[in-house]
Order: sequence, then structure tokens, then C-alpha cells
Amino acid sequence: MNSGVDIGQVLDLWSIGEEWRTGVHEAAASGERVVLLSSIGLCGRRDLSDYERDLAAREDEARSLLRRAITLRLAPVFDDLSVYDEPLRAHQPVHHAYGDEPIAWLRAQDVLEVVRASASAPDGSVFDLAGATAGTADEALVQRAARMGVRAPQIVPVEANVLVDRLSAVFGRSAASVFVGHQRWAGRTASNSELGARTLTQALKREPTGWHAPHTTSK
Repeated sequence: MNSGVDIGQVLDLWSIGEEWRTGVHEAAASGERVVLLSSIGLCGRRDLSDYERDLAAREDEARSLLRRAITLRLAPVFDDLSVYDEPLRAHQPVHHAYGDEPIAWLRAQDVLEVVRASASAPDGSVFDLAGATAGTADEALVQRAARMGVRAPQIVPVEANVLVDRLSAVFGRSAASVFVGHQRWAGRTASNSELGARTLTQALKREPTGWHAPHTTSK
């Protein structure tokens, strides 16, 4: 147990760039304990698609080099939909692979609170975290567009493999797979909003931001 340890670095394992790998190697060289942001539901599953396996491979690589790291396996973060703000304002089509299931979205402020709390967690701890009010990605994007004064935005859900192919031409296959894999896999897993509320409530010691659905008792 490392009570009160300062978490100096947070590494996002589903980022499109390679900064995560640079950060992992730098942290390994320094001995610094870090927080890894991974994707909910990857542990122990054998039915992963190719793009979902890329997500799991990143986590495996990072955790093998950073044995002391705290791993937060997250549902999609609602605030991360800001990456679509520019195309929404420009009335351009927004393509996503979240699917049409309601997602128990996390809020950034809750993630930051869990990151801070993880400073006192045992080395190597892993937490699966989904979060607040359930809603589909389409609904969330329409709401964002409305706040920007954009009516009838062009939101196009596509199959994950199709979006991977489109993004691969720009970012490379592996990066595109990880980005889309987090949307599709974590979004689908976090659609179990009862589980989401329970896991985050346990981590935060309070209800998640925006949560208003009934809780169930842990089995």
C-alpha cells in the first residue's frame, strides 16, 4: 500500500498518437507510479475483434512495463465528445462507432476525482469505471450541437470496421483501431448503466455526476 503517493502522470492508452508509449517508457525509466487510462470491460474477454485486441495489447504492454501503475478502465467520457465540436459547428457529417445502445457516460470531473483518490490505492490496482446518466451517442451529440446553435446536425453511426478503414488512411491502422475500439467496445460495455453506477459509486464514495437512475444491490 502506497498511502498518499503523488500521481505525477496520467497516460491515455486510447489516444491516436504514440505519446502514450513515450510516456510509458519515460515512467518506466524514472520509476514513477502513473495512472493508466484504459477501456472498460477488456479484462478476461476472448471474443475481441481485431480493433478491440489492439486496445488490450496497449494495456498489456503498458502494465508489463509499469508494474506499480494504477489502471482505470473507463467507459467513454462525455466531455471527450468535444472532439466533434468543430465539424458540428461547420455542419459537416460526424461519423462515430459508438452504436445505438445507451452508454453510462463518465464525466471528466469524476474521472479526475478517481485519479486523485487512486494515489492511495495499492500498487497495480485496476478499476473498471462506468458512470452517469445513460444516453446514446447520437442523443449526446445532438445536445452538444444544440448548445452551439446547430440544428439538425449530420450524425452518422457507422460500423466499427468501416470507420477504422476511413481513419487508417490518416492516422495509420493501429491508431485508428484503438480510437474506434474504445468507442465501440467501451461504449457497448458501459451500456450496462446499473453496473456503471455501482462501480463508480464504489470508487467515488458518492453517486456519479448526473446519475438519476435507480441503483441495484451488488451481487
